[in-house]
Amino acid sequence: MSRSEESEGQAGQGRGGLSLGLDGRFELLPDVRLPRLDSPHAEAYEARDLREPDRPHFALVCRRELLPRVDILERVSRIDRGSMIKPRQWGVVDWHPAGGRRFAIVFEEPGGGRVFGGSLGEFAPMSLENIRRSVIAPLVPLLQELSERGITHRAIRPDNLFYTDESRSKVVLGESVSAPPGLAQKAVFETIENGMAEPSGRGPGYPPDDLYAFGVLLVVLLTGEIPCADMTDQEIVAAKLKRGSYSALCGKARIPLAMLEPLRGLLCDDSSERWTTGDLKSWLGGRQLTPKLPALPPKATRPFRFAGTEYLDARSLAYALGNDWPNAGPSLYNGKIADWMLRSLGNEPRAQLIGNTMRRRQYASAEDGGSDDRTISRVLMALDPEAPLRYKGLAVNIEGLGAALAANYQKPEKVQLFVEMLKGRLPLAWFDAQLASRPELLSVKKLIEQACSFATRARAGFGIERCLYQLNPQWPCQSPLLAQEYVCYVKDLLSALERIAGRGMPSEEPVDRHIAAFCAARTRQVPERLLNNLAAESATVRHMAMLQLLADVQKRTGPARLPALTRWYASLLAPAIDGYRNRPYRKQLADEITRLVEQGELGLLSVLFDNPAAVRADEQGFAVARAQYRQAANRISWLEQGGLSGPDNVLRASRQAASMVSAVLSGLMLVVLTVFYAM
Repeated sequence: MSRSEESEGQAGQGRGGLSLGLDGRFELLPDVRLPRLDSPHAEAYEARDLREPDRPHFALVCRRELLPRVDILERVSRIDRGSMIKPRQWGVVDWHPAGGRRFAIVFEEPGGGRVFGGSLGEFAPMSLENIRRSVIAPLVPLLQELSERGITHRAIRPDNLFYTDESRSKVVLGESVSAPPGLAQKAVFETIENGMAEPSGRGPGYPPDDLYAFGVLLVVLLTGEIPCADMTDQEIVAAKLKRGSYSALCGKARIPLAMLEPLRGLLCDDSSERWTTGDLKSWLGGRQLTPKLPALPPKATRPFRFAGTEYLDARSLAYALGNDWPNAGPSLYNGKIADWMLRSLGNEPRAQLIGNTMRRRQYASAEDGGSDDRTISRVLMALDPEAPLRYKGLAVNIEGLGAALAANYQKPEKVQLFVEMLKGRLPLAWFDAQLASRPELLSVKKLIEQACSFATRARAGFGIERCLYQLNPQWPCQSPLLAQEYVCYVKDLLSALERIAGRGMPSEEPVDRHIAAFCAARTRQVPERLLNNLAAESATVRHMAMLQLLADVQKRTGPARLPALTRWYASLLAPAIDGYRNRPYRKQLADEITRLVEQGELGLLSVLFDNPAAVRADEQGFAVARAQYRQAANRISWLEQGGLSGPDNVLRASRQAASMVSAVLSGLMLVVLTVFYAM
């Protein structure tokens, strides 16, 4: 189906477009679906370049629950080689078909369509010459440039190949940024370590991972079929562990002799020995290279029996134990596995590490219900330190821990596993178990150390919510209040809350645990005192802390006016006005709030309410008024009880009156005598 036919078939009555990008160059058409350009985790829609309308484009609208690779979009868009579909523009759009806002990415459409448009099991093999000319020659320079820029593709597979034009003489790689890295990859295209991890937790990986996938892609193109297609992912990984990747994937395939050399090099399980793009270029130039034979794991002199199967190497045993967690414990607690590592494999350091782990379990508190599970996890690290971090059947690469948490955040049972892992500091134990330090993981380790600390603190601004945003700097805020928004950056938070308040006064408080953790992770300058007050029992204290938090955000990022949000806070803090006893001051406050709401500055509202001097003056004035009231009340009570007509009071009053009369009469007498004698 041509693009025009497909567009006409999908279009509805209207063709209203959505502008994307700061310059408004691209327009998305939500009523024009392009299913043939879908990615596994994103739907394709028509997009128009308003400057060059004749060049066809499409947009991928990402799923809300999955994090696109925002961190590499800018670098990928600058790739010089023309052998990959590159993003042209990206951003958040108001996505009316599903309601709310979504992240969308615009790409220029390849002219020749998908290499494998139908089922992957139904295509003819490519000739060796065609593969060299159309696939290897254009893609090797691309892989080299990706490596030089510190980027991994992580989506190299047959159904993500496109022809550049209708001549179909050259292919390009499809996109790799609409979902977490490696999420759409089958285990057959992943290295042993990545295949062990769940897809959302594989992480960005390293350039050798792309070269491994490229090797599997070449096998598919040469044979016309997916290796191990009749096996599950677990069976594929187990086969690779037992026989090595090359033998597991190519053992039964008819591979041309000329391709044996590069395939052995690309499918080498030791990443340090795997062929590089330089090796592939040399091979294309006619140079003969001898790949190193795959080094299988050391074999034990006697097997270790688990669940009815005998294992002769530690990696295969660890993989089996991790996949059968309920039965793993009893096989480990008897202490035989440390003895097996020492006597049958001759690995004294690992045997000692396992022994120390088992002894630590013996001294654990009886109330520590998670001790057994942490012990299993640590023993698996000792058996296979290169494997992902495993806990209760959850397996994630250490670089993919944050992405896996984000992808599984809507599954409470999975989130609980992450909480237990972080509280038990198992990610840090994984680092300690490594045979050699890896400098590229130092920044990851620092983030995970912080996350382990945050996970143990349950109050607002911390907990698993803080871990979520700390480990995923581009992950949008997951607050239910922002369910229809897509707030990736703290600078967009207040604008979103302003839109929500503008649609009607919400019944919820403006800051929940997610928003508090989001702000704390993004600004990293939120005082802990403020976070503590967010959980205060007093509604006034809690609302003031929320106001101060968002006022600081407005001061840092804007926007300058937030009248609807200011009105929202003013309504929440209305009870605080009633707390003042001075009625004229309450009236003054109400008038001032009305003015500040129109001004829309949260900081001024915060200053108005957070006024200790006014509180003290009100308390002092109230104390004086209470004293005056008590004095007047006492006087009234005295009068009502006949205080003026009492005998003592009458005697005292008569004496005072007599004294006054005597004084007056004496004065008059003196005046009369003085006048008389003067005459």
